[in-house]
Amino acid sequence: PPPQTMLPPLNPTHPLLLTITILLALTMGRTNGNVDGGGRHNQKLIWSTQPLSQCSIKSIGVWENVPDTNLTITIGNEVPMLISYDMSVRSFKPESSTNDFILDEDMSLGQKDFLQARVLVDGIPFRQSSSYAQPSSGLEAATRSLRGTFVVQLGAGPHEVTLQWKKRGTFVSSWNSIPSIHDGFSSGRVLTATAHHRYLWHTEVTTDDTISTNGTWTDMKDSSITFTLTEPATLRFLYSMSVKPDYVNPKDEFGMQDDLSARLVIDGYGYRETGSFTTITSHSFATAQLGRDVVLDLQAGEHTVKLQWRKWGNYERVWRSAPSFLDGYASSRILAVHGERKSISAVQSLSFATISDNGYWHTVSDKILSFTLYESTTVLFSYGLPVTQMGNPTLDDWTYERWAEIGARLVVDSIPYVHSAGSVDGSSQSYDEVRGSLVLTLPPGSHTVALQWRVFKDDDAVSWTSLNRVTLGYQGGEELLMLVNHQSNEPTLVVPESRKLNSTLEDTTSVISGAFISNIDPSLSSEYSVGVTVSSTLGVVSLKTKRRLTFSVGDGEEDEVAYFSGTVDDVNEAISSLTYRPLLNVYGTETITLTVTDLMYLGTDEAFSHSQDITFEVEAVNDLPTIMAPAVQSVLEDGTAIIRGVSVYDADVISASTSKYEVTVSVSNGLVSLYASSSEATTATTTPAASITHTASINSINSLLQHITYTPNKDYNSLQSSENLVVQVRDLSSDVSSEYVSVSVPISVQAENDAPLFVVPHQQQITLSGFSLSDVDTSNSSSVTATLSVDNEMASLLVGASAGVTFTRGSAGTYSRSVQLQGSLSDVSVALSTLKYMRNSTTKEVIDGGDSITVHVDDSGTASKTILDFSLTNYLTETGERIELTDVSPNHGSSLGGTTVTATGIFPSGQSLFCQFGANALVPATLSTDPSDANSVLTCVTPASSNTGEGFVMTRITNGKDFWSNPLQYFFEGALTIASVVPPQGPTSGGTLVTLLGSDFDPSANLKCLFGANSVPAVWLNESAVECSSPVAASASPAQIFLSSNGQDVKSNGVIFQYVQQPEVLSIEPIVGKRAGGTPVTVTGSGFVSGEQISCDFSGNFVPASFVSSGEVICFVPQIGDESLTQVDVRVSIDGGRVLSGTSEVFRLSEPRVSGISPAFGSIKGGGVVTVTGSDFEDSVYLKCMFGSMPSPAVTMVSSTELLCTVPEVTEEGEVALEVTVNGAETTTDRFTYTFIEEAGLVSVEPAW
Repeated sequence: PPPQTMLPPLNPTHPLLLTITILLALTMGRTNGNVDGGGRHNQKLIWSTQPLSQCSIKSIGVWENVPDTNLTITIGNEVPMLISYDMSVRSFKPESSTNDFILDEDMSLGQKDFLQARVLVDGIPFRQSSSYAQPSSGLEAATRSLRGTFVVQLGAGPHEVTLQWKKRGTFVSSWNSIPSIHDGFSSGRVLTATAHHRYLWHTEVTTDDTISTNGTWTDMKDSSITFTLTEPATLRFLYSMSVKPDYVNPKDEFGMQDDLSARLVIDGYGYRETGSFTTITSHSFATAQLGRDVVLDLQAGEHTVKLQWRKWGNYERVWRSAPSFLDGYASSRILAVHGERKSISAVQSLSFATISDNGYWHTVSDKILSFTLYESTTVLFSYGLPVTQMGNPTLDDWTYERWAEIGARLVVDSIPYVHSAGSVDGSSQSYDEVRGSLVLTLPPGSHTVALQWRVFKDDDAVSWTSLNRVTLGYQGGEELLMLVNHQSNEPTLVVPESRKLNSTLEDTTSVISGAFISNIDPSLSSEYSVGVTVSSTLGVVSLKTKRRLTFSVGDGEEDEVAYFSGTVDDVNEAISSLTYRPLLNVYGTETITLTVTDLMYLGTDEAFSHSQDITFEVEAVNDLPTIMAPAVQSVLEDGTAIIRGVSVYDADVISASTSKYEVTVSVSNGLVSLYASSSEATTATTTPAASITHTASINSINSLLQHITYTPNKDYNSLQSSENLVVQVRDLSSDVSSEYVSVSVPISVQAENDAPLFVVPHQQQITLSGFSLSDVDTSNSSSVTATLSVDNEMASLLVGASAGVTFTRGSAGTYSRSVQLQGSLSDVSVALSTLKYMRNSTTKEVIDGGDSITVHVDDSGTASKTILDFSLTNYLTETGERIELTDVSPNHGSSLGGTTVTATGIFPSGQSLFCQFGANALVPATLSTDPSDANSVLTCVTPASSNTGEGFVMTRITNGKDFWSNPLQYFFEGALTIASVVPPQGPTSGGTLVTLLGSDFDPSANLKCLFGANSVPAVWLNESAVECSSPVAASASPAQIFLSSNGQDVKSNGVIFQYVQQPEVLSIEPIVGKRAGGTPVTVTGSGFVSGEQISCDFSGNFVPASFVSSGEVICFVPQIGDESLTQVDVRVSIDGGRVLSGTSEVFRLSEPRVSGISPAFGSIKGGGVVTVTGSDFEDSVYLKCMFGSMPSPAVTMVSSTELLCTVPEVTEEGEVALEVTVNGAETTTDRFTYTFIEEAGLVSVEPAW
């Protein structure tokens, strides 16, 4: 379409307006519900019934079905349906021409008569479908038109649509639909339904609206639509509404003017083509139908359409659009916008048409629409013809003129159709409109359609004209709408055959021609929209043109995937020549896939889609490797630079891990090394050299090249010559090696002004003079042996020749690491005065740090050891990283080695470090990986003291090359001997205080006792005793005890400690006794063992126990001095009181006393009862009164202060002590006596009288 196809508002002052609109709208879809050959369901999109039968309605107030005017619709999916009807009707009244409708001012005749129409869908009436008519003619018959349009959403399945009508009022005898009247071309009846419009927006208003003010266009209530177009489109705008004026009784009927117009305002512009018009020239209660269809082209974007109306004239009367009128099924108001799959073709012209001759049909304004169909298609035609007789001098109600009736029809391919007919009679309404519709199924080919009109013969008829010259041009024009129901197309892709396509080379552009979309109706290809996807697996594709295409993915230029839409013509032009370029370094079988999707398909299934592949080969080209390298690198003279960013890439690598490449990295004035931390590093790649060549996979090479270390030669800078890092690579993966590819990275070595240096020799000697020997126990002539050794492997000692001295190790005047000489004390002293020390470095000019000389002197069995420690450091301008040792833990360990030592201090990173323990071999050191301990903590494992034996040595940290740290002492310990352990056993609960007895025990802060795998702290008592507490054991079993001086090493032999079960106390006998002690107590339980360590505990008071068995011991209660105690807990210990039994029994403390007895004597035959008074008596099985050694046969405890004791029988007289016992083991000692006497006998009585 042209850039601007929207029609602007016409000039309101134009002298003449006649608009004829011819619409061609193509709706995609099938004309029937069959299944096509491709298996897709096709469905009918236009349904119509257009009966020719005559019918009438006479009953009042009852809705009746209009005969033969119903549709049965079956749809395959849910769709919105646009349903409309047109029906011409005639009202008949009694034959009294003087009693016409418009003269009855009391509204007692036909002014209260109405005919209503509505549509039922599936038995449900729709208010928005309703319309009504009212007779307003001076004749016996009045011809009116009923028209309704509405939208309903219908689900899949069958549906029934029925047109109904209802008569109101009694003056009109009947309402009739008579298609055969006149020549059969004046009264049609059509009900149609259409579905699957491309666009459809609508509003169906149920609110009433009124207008009473003249001369102003006013928006109607709730009658606007806002919609958005995503593309330019041709749209049909339609509205329809019933209006009526209020009744008045003017004095001058011929002087009043009262007109009503309606129009559409689209995006702020009022269109005269959308106008409709009516007027009332009487004071009747008449009704009118306003409506119009118009076609406009709109651009993409948001649009708004509003329905407005306006009163004209000088008469104040209220007009109403009242959907609530009557029973709510009379006066609807609808505004709708819809578009079709093909743009609507419209011809609109402005002219004036008139017809006056009777009896002949004429084409309105001689307009005929020609169109072509490419297949059998259903077509819906509809028209509207606004007409008037206004201006005729006989138009008044006094002449009783019989005004002529006008009819309209459609002529298709020169054949007039009765079904399309409509008519209007001359009446008191000055304006009216003839409407009709027609549905035909036409064959393929060229066709024409024309709108014709005719004045039916009447000798008194006046001329009819189309509307003109009123209401500023908003009176409307003729319209002819043709809705064509085309079948859906099946767009099919045609692509060039693969065998006809040439292969293309890797990284080469080629053109593919010959692709296009076929199987599209030629009449639609310029506007038929399709979506196309173009995708490539190995490259990118460019279209020939992007003109008028819309892209959702990609932009048509070098796309891996592009999705775009457009018309078939535009798409075919775009894909007719495709430019293809493979992705960089990609080769193989390429498949370009084109998929077309029908964007205009209407049906129940998915839209039709068709794909085709274009397949061809992209042939490989062997590419040379590519080296990525950084820009210029800078480094200071005598500095070091890390060069990053060097890597090798080869597009032809199939397997990076199995590929094979050779790389050479070289410099001219320095040394390079590759990444030492790479998993691919070797000695050859990490050893600095002027040139390094390495063969490996491309992954391994890149791992090494990521970190290149460059060190310029000593004192070299770029003022002397240029320096470049040269990287050369060649591919060895194929049978024939590729060419070398190289790249140079310039290195700028910035000069520095070097200071003069004091040159220190790599061989340094010092003379250690003044050393001699002394022995207070030996004369100077006594024989001694002196042994001297140095710790540093790079150091040596020299002792000069001396009279009387023999060298048993080393030679006089010769440097060696160890020297041994023998002679008299005085001669050896003279020799030692010549002692010299020398360091000799072969790796660096200077060795810095400390060293130790160990001197052993032996005078036939008595020896001494002296360590001379010193530091020889050359503090030059250039020094390495500082090494400082601050702590060694533990600082002693077994002479057998194996002790893990932690050293704390300051240590350099990035180099190997070692621990040195005296003159023993260096052992590796490991820096801590904990970030908080970085370069401050390291560990190493001590070596065996094979070179030094037991005793102190100096420990240092060194790199083994040029620096040794300060020393700290470390003691190599000899083995210890444990003779015994006391006690030899203890409970599994642990806690037994164990004493290890032996000799030569040394005090240590880390002294430990090792009970098997369990370590516990030990306390040094003296050189022959160590004490520790036994840990908990899992079971009763023997465990070996060892000593460790540092918590790691086993320093001694092992002795057996027997773990036994923890003793348990179950009962004691007796359970009470004196505070003074001495009561023997039998303890019953378990886990008792014999030995000196078994004892009883009476609440902290320990006494030895007599072992009877593992379940019984006997203990004597100790004296309990704490007067506040009334009882004590009895426990058993098997380890001398260190660990007690887990359970205990209570022993009560009691002090019974006897304060008196009564009587104090009795018969030796016993049997008497003695009352004993006292204190602290206890009722127990052991409670007894003791008469000497004889217990009383019975005792009764009256209270804790009184007992009743039965006297035992004895053999002779005498005094005995009477005491009380409460535990059967001990008695009171209060010394009350009881006297046994012979029992008195009666011998004689004198006198007997």
